[in-house]
Amino acid sequence: MLQFVEGLSERQAADAVRGRLDWNYALALELTERGFDFSVLSEFRDRLIDGALSQHLLHAMLTTFRELNLLKPPGCALGPTPRMCWRPCAAILRLERVTETLRAALNALAELAPDWVVSQITPEWFDRYRAGVED
Repeated sequence: MLQFVEGLSERQAADAVRGRLDWNYALALELTERGFDFSVLSEFRDRLIDGALSQHLLHAMLTTFRELNLLKPPGCALGPTPRMCWRPCAAILRLERVTETLRAALNALAELAPDWVVSQITPEWFDRYRAGVED
């Protein structure tokens, strides 16, 4: 899912596991995780398709989400389908507002003190965070 959201190739996703703390955190990996070869991702995808296991995987994920109380009963307007709603909807909306507020503040800083902003962040940071949350 992380690979899809960020539009990364298999090689880039494998590199992200090796080099990005946010990916290690999201995947519940140790900080010392050495990662994996990028071919593992396409091999996994091929096995899912060949075995027609995508529905099985979806069912397992939904079961786990229910057990963790991450799904609400039907009727939430923000749910991805009419039948289910993600409990973290409100948290995601708050996170989006905070992120956009931070982006606006950093954009204002970039206009007022561009040299300082450039000295504080890496070029990779621009690539990762220049797009808005909705993108």
